[in-house]
Amino acid sequence: MNEFLDTLSQIRDFFNSFWFPAAVAFVGIVFFVVMFVKANRTVDKHRKEVRQKIVNDAYAEHIRQKYPARHKDDQEETTPSQKKS
Repeated sequence: MNEFLDTLSQIRDFFNSFWFPAAVAFVGIVFFVVMFVKANRTVDKHRKEVRQKIVNDAYAEHIRQKYPARHKDDQEETTPSQKKS
């Protein structure tokens, strides 16, 4: 029984000492750094995709303006004034 009480006393002393809060703070900092790095990688991946989409859309718009072409959809769309004539 004395061994059990000694163990409980050591656990209580550990929780009341400097080392327990220091260990909790260290684990918290490591957890934060790991989660921050993972989130940063995900954001960078999405940022790269969005930037590429912006560039692709801008290039497509530039090509459409430089080389105008009528598509089948454009030919089917008529204004009311065009329908009368």
